[in-house]
Amino acid sequence: MSCPDLKAYLFEEAGPREQQEVEQHCAVCTSCAEEFSKLEGTRAALLSVRDEEMPRRLAFVSDPVFEPRWYERLWQSGKLVMASSALLSAAILVHAFRPGPYVPPMAVQTPPVEAVVEAAVRKAVAEADARHEKKTRELLSEQKREFENQHVQTMASVDANFELLSKKMNVLVLQTASRTTGDGQ
Repeated sequence: MSCPDLKAYLFEEAGPREQQEVEQHCAVCTSCAEEFSKLEGTRAALLSVRDEEMPRRLAFVSDPVFEPRWYERLWQSGKLVMASSALLSAAILVHAFRPGPYVPPMAVQTPPVEAVVEAAVRKAVAEADARHEKKTRELLSEQKREFENQHVQTMASVDANFELLSKKMNVLVLQTASRTTGDGQ
């Protein structure tokens, strides 16, 4: 079985007889029906896009907007780079030869790796426990709210059933009382 042209049907380019054939075919062929629904979605999306006008003026590279500013020209010329590197070099040299009190380096005592790892593990476990505890509290409060809502609904149902039963009981009592007074006379 050959599949008909769905696009011609969608854009109403097919004749009435061909349109009827497409409709009958889509009722039978699921792949064509899916394809047709996708084409309809695409067509609807294209029709929802509004038409826009082309811009009236385009900027060209020769426009003054694209010319570099004074500080960009200075930086690109390399003079500012040379001046800043010379100044930095001079500052390093002055700092290196500056006399000052000698401070011997202090011996840095680092804790053993096991202690650092153990502290990191303790911290990670404490954070995980805190997250789990918070999540547990949230879940418990959510379950409590659900239980309270269900309890309120159950109590309302019990009250309604009790009221209905008490009305039926009153009717039975009145019927029994009227029979006994009617039978006794």
